[in-house]
Amino acid sequence: MKSTILFKSVSGLFVVLSLFATMEAQAQTVLLACLGSEVTEFEPGLTNDARQTHVSALGTDGCAGLPLSLPSAIVTTEGDGLLGCGFGQGTSTIHTQWSDDTVSVASGTTAMNVKPAGEVVVVLTGTVVSGRFVARRWCAR
Repeated sequence: MKSTILFKSVSGLFVVLSLFATMEAQAQTVLLACLGSEVTEFEPGLTNDARQTHVSALGTDGCAGLPLSLPSAIVTTEGDGLLGCGFGQGTSTIHTQWSDDTVSVASGTTAMNVKPAGEVVVVLTGTVVSGRFVARRWCAR
């Protein structure tokens, strides 16, 4: 059984590595915050008990920050892990196609947990492994 969830997401590159980098003469300052919506599918569907689950997501975001030339992005995520309703951890690959047709591919972890008011929070963190902003940190919530 597959379950699909539509939720609002906040994602973006919250990295200031380029502010500290001296090894790259043309380092670009990156400080982006992106907000949008996302459709996420869990296969098999989530249950109260954690089990091996595949996650697929597609989102569209509007972005603000630096560089100014990136007002939006389309983000796809694929991941696998031991996940249950509101808890779990796994690995993920995040593919971001920026509005200027450049691409960033990040690899990292996916963590889920429930907050005191009952909301489920999914956090993806990792490093850009290819494309635009390579070696920068990536975080999505």
